[in-house]
Amino acid sequence: MRQLDQQFNEFRLSAIMAQHKKTITCISWHPKNSDLLATSSSDCRIYVWSVTQQKVISMLENIKSPPVTCIGWCPHDPDSLAYIYGRGPMYIWNFTSPDAQGIVSKHLESMTFFSEVCQFRWNQRKVGKLVFGHTDGSISVVNPGQKAFKHYLRPESVEDPDEEDPVTSLEWDPLSVDYLLVSNANYGMRLIDTDSMSVIMNFKLPSSATKIHTLAWVPSAPGVFVTGGKMVMFSYVVHVHQRYSR
Repeated sequence: MRQLDQQFNEFRLSAIMAQHKKTITCISWHPKNSDLLATSSSDCRIYVWSVTQQKVISMLENIKSPPVTCIGWCPHDPDSLAYIYGRGPMYIWNFTSPDAQGIVSKHLESMTFFSEVCQFRWNQRKVGKLVFGHTDGSISVVNPGQKAFKHYLRPESVEDPDEEDPVTSLEWDPLSVDYLLVSNANYGMRLIDTDSMSVIMNFKLPSSATKIHTLAWVPSAPGVFVTGGKMVMFSYVVHVHQRYSR
């Protein structure tokens, strides 16, 4: 782990925490408790770490599945962590339960996907709303009390039904319930309105060789987000009329 040194304005090594026996597949900070970190691995285990204590405080093991492809803390329950692999369903693990490994339950609306899930994100402004990104390039949006949109908005560049253009990153607009940034391995980025399930804006990449691995909104600058690729980073500004009223 590295921490920013304010004096020298650089990240310095602060701790090394080792417990997994195989490749780590996912890392997720708790959104409200900076001391909690969750990790998953090809060793079929999920750990919750205390950063200050530099140790594992809870463990879910013997997950009889392929490696977990994505994990994420549940905004409606600070003691629960969601995880998914393959085509689902998504599972929710309460790691503080008195049981030895906590309580694990299925998320019932994530059980009928036709393409494997590679990303998911909870909406921080509306309880229970979440989006899944699939390996075929499409997205699925689940919204409590409404019909789920499954496998929508596959990139137009994908002409062959068997060709895949996996979703590489998903981020909800922090100022909107409905707006979502989506990046694909080959297609690039789109700003999507998940209420109408339509594309608001396509973002052109600097070159065809540019690949986006991750993206994030800038909290201190509304309408600005950054992307990260292989040894390169770009920033973008979004101008959408009525954006802040959503």
